[in-house]
Parts: sequence; C-alpha cells; structure tokens
Amino acid sequence: MVKEYDLAALIGGNIGSIIEKFGDLSDAQLGQLHDLESASPTKRSTLLSAIDEETNGRAELAKVNPPSGTPATYTQKQVDEMLAQQKLTHDEELNLAVAKAGDGKTPAARKKPVGKPLVIDAKSDNPALVALTGPSKIVFVDDHDVPVDGLPPMTFGATDFTPNGEGVKLDKDVDFPVELPQREITGAFVTTEGGEPVGKAMLVQPFSIGGGRQARLQKGGLAFTKE
Repeated sequence: MVKEYDLAALIGGNIGSIIEKFGDLSDAQLGQLHDLESASPTKRSTLLSAIDEETNGRAELAKVNPPSGTPATYTQKQVDEMLAQQKLTHDEELNLAVAKAGDGKTPAARKKPVGKPLVIDAKSDNPALVALTGPSKIVFVDDHDVPVDGLPPMTFGATDFTPNGEGVKLDKDVDFPVELPQREITGAFVTTEGGEPVGKAMLVQPFSIGGGRQARLQKGGLAFTKE
C-alpha cells in the first residue's frame, strides 16, 4: 500500500533511509523524488542512480506481470524462452502418451543397426565404374554403410548407367516397396555381378522409404564414385 510522505522532508535524509522507503512510494512519488534531488544544489548521483534503478526495475516487472486487464508485452528473448519451454513440455507429454499406449513402460532407445558395413577395396582388380558391363546391383545403406534391413539389392543393366566424370550416374528412377517398414537410407553402393562394391553414392540428406508410403528417387539422383 502506498503511503503519503512529505517528499521534501524525505529527501533531506541520508541515502540509506531514503532507499528504505522506496517500497512505500508510488511510481509518481518516485518521479517527484528524482526531480527534487536533481534540483538540489548538492544533488547526490548515488541516490539518483538508485531511484532510476528502482523505476526501471518496476517497468520491467510490469512487462512480465501487467496489471489486470492489461495485455502483457515481452521481449524477443522472453518469447524464445517461452516457446522452448512449451516445446519441452510437449515432447515430455508426447513421450508419456506413447509409453501409456504401449505396455506402460518408457520406450527403449533405438539401437544402432546390426550388420556388416560395405567397404570398397581400393586395391582390388574390380573394373572401373565407367567400364561396368552386364547386370549390376545397387545396395542401399544407412548412415553406418550397413545395408538397409528388409530391402534387397536392386538389379540394373549396364545401359541404365551413364558416365559421370570418373564415375557413373544411375539414369533410371528407383521405386521403393511401400510394404517395407519405414526406413531411412543415406546412400547406396553399386556392386559387380559378383557382389563386390565398386562405387558409392551419398544422398544430400536421409531419404525415408516404406511405411505404406510411395517413395521414388529420380533418375540421376545417384552418382557413384570409387572411393
């Protein structure tokens, strides 16, 4: 509750006694106190700074907790912090809902795929990519270069590839089976008829396939090079 003070008498006290009364003064009274001190021949910069700090503090607090019926205003930093907190809360609620929908247990973290990664043997006598002849197979892999589980190699003829520098491009669309459980591919290897990897292509970003959704890589989207 704001108390009535004789501001002229209050300003005559020492700085400590005046600061103790800030909590009893209204914003208008603080402004008047500032004016009185500023007009004094012996104005005290320490007191003026304390009044300014109190006034600014009240202004910041009013932005976050405005009077009833007054719309709140926020800085961009405050908005970003609130949005981040909302996302965190949403993610926690979603994880809890997924756990309840199952057996009541928290879902286990996804394990890394188990399998042997494909590696191109740089010392092998495999033919150069531009000299591929006969049927070649393309094996799609995850980010560990492990063949994607459930997706068998796809066979293409020599005419499906076109030279691309020291490598080749697949000049044919690739359609993935919709019945495959949802997977992500990050690259592919082209192999000889005997199954030896001779070229690798990397995708710009992971590509989702399966899960009942049609997915297609456009022709020219796989450029194989010999590592």
